[in-house]
Amino acid sequence: MKTKFLATTLLFVLTFTTIQAQEKIKGSRNVTVEQTEIEPFTAMEIGEEFEVVIVKGPTAMIEIEADDNLHEVIDIDVIGNVLYLQTIKEIRRSKRLRVRVTFTDALNEIRVKEKAEVSGLTDLLFNTVTIKTSGSSRFYGTIKAETFTLINNDNAKAELNVTAENTVFQLNQKSDVEALVNSPEFKADLLEDAEAKIEGDVKEFTLRADNSTSFTGEKLTSQTCTVIIEGRAKASVKADNAINITAKGRSELTIYDSPDFNIVEFADQASLFKK
Repeated sequence: MKTKFLATTLLFVLTFTTIQAQEKIKGSRNVTVEQTEIEPFTAMEIGEEFEVVIVKGPTAMIEIEADDNLHEVIDIDVIGNVLYLQTIKEIRRSKRLRVRVTFTDALNEIRVKEKAEVSGLTDLLFNTVTIKTSGSSRFYGTIKAETFTLINNDNAKAELNVTAENTVFQLNQKSDVEALVNSPEFKADLLEDAEAKIEGDVKEFTLRADNSTSFTGEKLTSQTCTVIIEGRAKASVKADNAINITAKGRSELTIYDSPDFNIVEFADQASLFKK
């Protein structure tokens, strides 16, 4: 009897969930603004097709400007110190749907997925922060932090202005990033078909590029640079003092300026160019 009850309950839940997923709603075109104060969160996850502006403040809060009948279908939850923003019905049409999230010092991780877009209204100040993007999401912002990490996946794109003591980019699949980086230590790791175009000033720069990745860095000035490039990857770098090179496969490396060269390994059909 208990097993039959559980099976019936599960069937009901699945059926209800399916029906809910199929429900659609159109905006009334009567726009209103609602503000909701929420408990502080250490991470936030934004998905679907939300366009969200984030700003730092003393109190965690969400402001939604939308058609008045759409407020009730936007679900705001803080679970396990993570802020989730999602819809319980598919919004087919709206006159306006703008979301503004105010975060506090507690925030240290931002996840952007699916077709969501997140941008910083002003400079985003952190101690340590990690931004994770996936799907076809977008992130735009000026970051100032002690430690900053970007993990870019799938077809996600990020446009950044970063000032940090330590900066790490991990780029995978077909993700893309354009950034201005000012950081004593900068490490970029590119895999698969990822692309990066980076400008700025750093002291120590480490680049690892593999597969069919592309790194454009002739406007990124470093004091010392270490490059490990493999597969069919292509990269251009600029170093004032010294560069350590490991090149394999059919990779292509272009070097700007006249640093001291240290060839750690040069194998296969790798190519080295000097400009």
